[in-house]
This record gives sequence, C-alpha cells and structure tokens, in this order.
Amino acid sequence: MLGLGLAVGCGGDDDTSPGNAEATAGTTMATPTDGGPPGTTADNGSTDATTMSVSGDTTDDGPTSGVDSTTSAGSSDTGTPVDAEFEEIDGVVSVEAEHYFEETNNETILTYWYTFEAGRPEPVVECVTNTPCGGGNAPMCNQYPDCDGDAIDPAEAIGSAYVEALPDRRRDDSEPGTGNLGVVNNQENAPTLHYRVLFTQTGRYYVWGHARGQGPAANGIHLGIDGTWPDNDLIDPSSMRMQFPNGWVWTQNRRGGSQHTGVSGTDEVSQRDANIWLDIESPGVHDIMWGMREDGLEWDKFVMVLDPEFEPEGDGPPETTLRQ
Repeated sequence: MLGLGLAVGCGGDDDTSPGNAEATAGTTMATPTDGGPPGTTADNGSTDATTMSVSGDTTDDGPTSGVDSTTSAGSSDTGTPVDAEFEEIDGVVSVEAEHYFEETNNETILTYWYTFEAGRPEPVVECVTNTPCGGGNAPMCNQYPDCDGDAIDPAEAIGSAYVEALPDRRRDDSEPGTGNLGVVNNQENAPTLHYRVLFTQTGRYYVWGHARGQGPAANGIHLGIDGTWPDNDLIDPSSMRMQFPNGWVWTQNRRGGSQHTGVSGTDEVSQRDANIWLDIESPGVHDIMWGMREDGLEWDKFVMVLDPEFEPEGDGPPETTLRQ
C-alpha cells in the first residue's frame, strides 16, 4: 500500500521530556484506503513503535472495508437493484459486525476498526506507543507499549470473527489523560461502521448486540441510523449507547443518564422500550450505524427485531443477507 510516512511523537509536557526515553515514541502512519484501516510500511526506522497483527481482508492496495462495494448491490423481490447488503426478513435483521459496508470518521481520533478472523492473513496495525496523552485530545498518543492489550481468539466469536477499534488507549476506568480519545461521548467524533439494510416492515425494532465487554473501560458502543444518533427519552434519557457486561454476551442494555449498566423498566415503560431500539418509519434502505464509544471492545454481531419478546440465544439468527 502506498502510505504517507509520518514520524510522530506526542504526550504531556511532563512525560515527553528529553530525559524520559520511554515516553519519546514514534511511528509511521500510512494513509487509509477507502475508509479501511491504515496500512503500514515495512521499516519505519523507529525503535519505539509497536506493531500488532490483526486479521481482515487485504489486497495489494492495503486493507479494505468489510464488504466489497463493487459487488454489494443486490436485488429486491421485484428484481429492482437495491444498494444494500442485508434485509429485514419477517421482522428480523441479523448482521455480523465484520460485514460492514464502509467505515467513516477515523481521522478525528486516528482510531480504526480492525477485523480479527480465524484462518485469515493478518494485516499489521501500527500505533504510537509509550507516549502518554497528558490529558489532551491530540490523537498521536498512547501510553502503552502496544496497540492492544489482549489477544482474543477469533474462534470465540460468532462466525469466528469480530471487529475492534484500535489502538486501545484506555484500558482502566481510573486512567487519567486520554481525554476524548479512549472514550467518545460525542458520536460525531466516533469512528463509525455502516450497514445498509433493506426494510419492508416499519415499526419499532428492538436491538440486541453481541460483544465482549472488558470492565468499565471497554464496554460501550453508539447506535445510529441514516446519519443521526437518536435518543431514548422515554426514561432516564440518553442517546442509544449500548453497554456490555464482561465476557461474550448478548445484551440490549442502554447506558442511561443515571443507570449506566442498563435501564430498568417501569409500569409505564417496558424493559425493552427502556433500553435500545430504533424506529423504522419508512420502508426502503436504511444506514444502520455503529460508532465507537470505548476502544478495545470486541464487537461481534447485532440483531434487530419487531418482536419485543424476542431474546437471542447462542449464535442468534442467521445473517439476513439480501436475497439475490
């Protein structure tokens, strides 16, 4: 991949003094291609930069997004071409996280979604290392000696693949100094995955996600639709921020304004309505968006259903790929 070589270093005033060799870091960042993760150069001449291998689709031109956009358009039941990869079937949408159409908004905090997939070649990820952020929001920083603190076997995930937003700059909720880099509360700054879904039935779709939460610093993700980030103002208002407990699990939990690990229902608002859902107001293709809230979350699969009593088990429903 042709990349723009850029030797960098950053950090707080107290942590990047000439006498602090550990905090003087550099790396070579390569320009992303088609919204995918950045590529790397073979030798950047840096002694402090740390690389991490993750799996995902690669070409001679570098990593690409999860779906081949040149072949993604399908057809509706009437034979009319449809620009979508998935569809709602009998009130159900089911999508593997790694099968996104495109990835956007990576440059704001220099964080990218990478695909870990069993049995696939591993592209290389590079990031700045040993460079504390010092409380600022300059993205060229990462206090750790590596880009990711864990090595989760993709075989543990549904479909033997998952995606993760990297670098993982914030690994403990008590860590100071990562600003809005390790946790993104403003969705407009969130690295975002897009999934094009054809809906024939309108209504309220209750949304479930499958992911691997890791403590309080890697357990959240934003949900949006068609370029917007809706709120749930029925009870304990907040945006649609899905919150995961530890380990691989299905959840519908919303991080509310005061209830951070799932909002409790009431006599007036059901448990399902108190948490994560999207209202599909018109039939047709809609852009379902998932934006990073916390880096380091292993994001695996999501399901949208009209049935409020539905609860996924095991691998959940099979993917509702657009029928040709």
